[in-house]
Amino acid sequence: MDDNKLRAALKTGLSAAEFPDARRRAVMQAVAGESPAARRKLPAALVFAVVLTLILGGTALAATLGIFGRLADEESPSSFARLGRLDRTAASVGTTQTVYMPEFDAEGSAVPDAILASMSGRRFDLTLDQAYCDGRRLYYSYTLKTDRPLAWIEGEGMPAGVSDWLIVNPGTYAGSYEGEDARRTRFEAFFSAHPVGYIAEERMAIGDGANLDGEQLMIWGSGEIWLDETTLAGYQEVTLPDGFTPDGDEIEIALTLSAGGLVSAQDGTNTYWTSVSPETGRIDVPFTVPIGGTRDTRTGCVATDAYTAEATLCISDIDISGEVVFDAPGWAEAWLAGEYLDSPALGELIDGYVLIAGGTQYRAVDWSFGVNSDGRYCVGLRFDLPESTDNLILRPMRRRSIAAGTGEDIVLTP
Repeated sequence: MDDNKLRAALKTGLSAAEFPDARRRAVMQAVAGESPAARRKLPAALVFAVVLTLILGGTALAATLGIFGRLADEESPSSFARLGRLDRTAASVGTTQTVYMPEFDAEGSAVPDAILASMSGRRFDLTLDQAYCDGRRLYYSYTLKTDRPLAWIEGEGMPAGVSDWLIVNPGTYAGSYEGEDARRTRFEAFFSAHPVGYIAEERMAIGDGANLDGEQLMIWGSGEIWLDETTLAGYQEVTLPDGFTPDGDEIEIALTLSAGGLVSAQDGTNTYWTSVSPETGRIDVPFTVPIGGTRDTRTGCVATDAYTAEATLCISDIDISGEVVFDAPGWAEAWLAGEYLDSPALGELIDGYVLIAGGTQYRAVDWSFGVNSDGRYCVGLRFDLPESTDNLILRPMRRRSIAAGTGEDIVLTP
């Protein structure tokens, strides 16, 4: 099978079928026999059958995806399986709350006033589309729609009415734009053509994570995509407080809608940034989230001459996640002193684990290592769900290399 012909068929046949690059890559891996579950080549006839099916059914597939599913095609490969699983498992909520920005008295030629004038009285419709909460983690997807396009103001020279800059960097413009591709292209093209100039833009977002009983929950994962010039869709993943026990089969949360402006400028010598953030630019919007899903906790421990370690992993409908906490004071001290990468004495420091399930090794899709609030060295882990969760084992990694022996394996049991 000619890979170039296959790629051409996919590109041509799926271009009108709302079939994003990430999903195309997944199909290419599958038909080329590169997926973890299948390492074999498929017959050419079957390959073309797959392509034909995708061409005919791609649009219908895109139409049936929720926000999690659509973002699975936009996010990194490490999030693809998890978001796809969330799209199938999360409860459909579909609750919409409408809020308004206050009316601002903003007149004159100052750039911040122009941003405030655009924000004045703006309507926002915030929809909680899907949610999955197993009592430990909360995932939710949302759609944020406003009643008119956000302001985008370009100008020669430095912006009127701006004198205090939050950030001043030496050198002409060389930064990147955080946002959708269309705005990024416009942003970079303008500053490439204008050595002295500015852009003032209005922004909206769901920031800071969910609020639960007055506590802001830490965001561990997020993503967003513009559906059109007035509609932003996204998801967030947060962890619930330790020891949290829901009272009933639902919880009350608030999502924080943030609205404001960003002014970027360059004068041929320096680059400048500042924000336009009225006190009323943050609005907490309440929602009710159902509790559901399953959770199975596995634990294990190991003791060596160098350390002892305790592992706790939770298996949900979405993934496997948890941490390994060590009694290894030297590792914690080295981390806090910033010496963990350079010290030869720390060559045996463990910075990750692979999961062994049914004899198959699974690399972590997310991991971290550092010192927890108790001052102990720890490794955080997240894995995609394996085919079977029987007989789970954690095997250590050092400097991203899997340990050769099994004497440090952690056997996980219920």
